[in-house]
Amino acid sequence: MALKTPYATIQEADIYLSENDAWLDLDNSAKNNHLINGRYYIDSNYTCTELVNGDPIPEEYVYANALLAEADLAKGLYTVDKTVNSPVVKKMVKAGEVESETTYAGSRSTSLSMNSVDPYPAITSILNEFCSLKNKQSFKTVDLIRS
Repeated sequence: MALKTPYATIQEADIYLSENDAWLDLDNSAKNNHLINGRYYIDSNYTCTELVNGDPIPEEYVYANALLAEADLAKGLYTVDKTVNSPVVKKMVKAGEVESETTYAGSRSTSLSMNSVDPYPAITSILNEFCSLKNKQSFKTVDLIRS
């Protein structure tokens, strides 16, 4: 299996992410892995116009790919929801003498779907000339009966 080539080169990403020391400290192999994850994220979450072979990749793709690589480095683009199949999840936050506990229902979905929050609205905005966010939820139709 051949991996896809990122939209951004390492050199282009270095320019866009020049103020991110964590990015600059990575070796080229790690940078390329994050860029590949960014490419796969774009391809799996956006419906885009087809790029013609031989034409330069639009700068919006390059910039979005670099920003997603940065997000992948910071927190991961493909995180696993540890609350799946858990009945209740509690989160405790404490700041000085003040503390707060919040209880969430488990099995939350963090995937992009209809009516969900776009986790990367800046990326969606950057790519809007070429791409639109994919709708990952299908519509269900129900017959209505009048009484």
